[in-house]
Amino acid sequence: MQTREQKLKLLNKTIERIEKYIIADDVEIKIFNHQEYTVIGGLEALMQQKGIPYLYFNEPVILVHEDLKLIHYPELVESEKNFFYYERGFYSLYCSQEDMPLLNETMMMKLAWNKDKGCFLGQEIVQKVYSRGGAAHVPFKLKLDFKFHANHSTSFTMGDRKFKSHGSLEIKEKTFLYALLPKQWQISGLEVELTIDDHKTQSTLEAIDPINNLGDEIYHYAVEKFTLFSQADEAIKLIILLINSQALLKPSVETLAEWHESLGAIYGKINRFEDAITQMEQVAKLLPHEVMPYTNLSLYAMKLGRIEEAEKFKEEATLKSFLKLGQEAKKKQQEKEKNFAREKMFHDVLAIDEYDAMALCGLAEIDLARGSPAPALEKLEKLYSVNDRYTQAYILMGRAQELLGDLQQAKNIWQKGLSLALGKGELMPAQQIQSLLHKISQ
Repeated sequence: MQTREQKLKLLNKTIERIEKYIIADDVEIKIFNHQEYTVIGGLEALMQQKGIPYLYFNEPVILVHEDLKLIHYPELVESEKNFFYYERGFYSLYCSQEDMPLLNETMMMKLAWNKDKGCFLGQEIVQKVYSRGGAAHVPFKLKLDFKFHANHSTSFTMGDRKFKSHGSLEIKEKTFLYALLPKQWQISGLEVELTIDDHKTQSTLEAIDPINNLGDEIYHYAVEKFTLFSQADEAIKLIILLINSQALLKPSVETLAEWHESLGAIYGKINRFEDAITQMEQVAKLLPHEVMPYTNLSLYAMKLGRIEEAEKFKEEATLKSFLKLGQEAKKKQQEKEKNFAREKMFHDVLAIDEYDAMALCGLAEIDLARGSPAPALEKLEKLYSVNDRYTQAYILMGRAQELLGDLQQAKNIWQKGLSLALGKGELMPAQQIQSLLHKISQ
């Protein structure tokens, strides 16, 4: 266990190393606080709302200074710690110093870097590593159909590749194996044949989502409290908790609006119309083009006998409705014009090269959008006669067969396309085909 002085010394040394790479004059790194904190997680912590909001293993927690800790919380047992290490994708860091992976091959990469954003120290280097295929492994889990205990020395085989396991977990009577997988295997829902401990079995690959779903869990729990058990007060407390914790949970604008709208609806059901209006006004601010919040505002103002105010809200709702219809009509017209321009461009390309893959697929896609699978299939078969290694053609041929009602043929085509995409290392088409296969098997 390090002393406080040792930790501070290490922190200062780390800052010295980082400062060597800082070029901009206006960038400065400071140590804001030397205090040590206790990490308190779970619903109880959020309800206390004391301390500093934080993400620990990507779970919402509160950091509480030792002197301020008023309530005793039970510590996590080993099985609970393992759950966070594995299910949040941190297991690749949970190993010996010799086996430590590149930071690029951990869940930190998903949490800290977005290839479509930013300008930050090291962005160019990270982008080069990513685009050139380096650090290509990602934490994944594999669902097994039998009970098995794996550790860091357990190995398994998929296809002709051998992989090293990072361990396993039993979750709700199902066994999950955790490993770092390269790009061609990073397809959630993909079914593979796996050999482990001389045992052959079918396994399903599952991506690990680094973002926890605590917000969704609390929200659905709150809705159940009200709709199933008529416990309005409990539901209100839980949704207010979510709204107060938005800096920590980081919901989308739509999700935050849904929380406010549900809270307003509950207030309305128990005749707390002033509170309902306050919540619907928040929804209107978050979603200024939507009709529903103004319709609700009109209803609640009417319930309070504020007729003039209710009429104003009703007029606003009508105006928003007309504007929305106008925007939708404009969008349809723009889409129509865009498709016409695309279609003309593809025909112009085919006038030069009648077997151009992109043009034939583009026209086939337009045919499918119009609900005309037969002419689409004709174009795709023409392409297939000269080029049977164009992955997008398999996706579209399968969709054409699906529209024609031949689901088995669609499945056969997509399976061929999936094998081709995996062989070529085309991850996005492979994921798309896997999604189509999953949909057709339901």
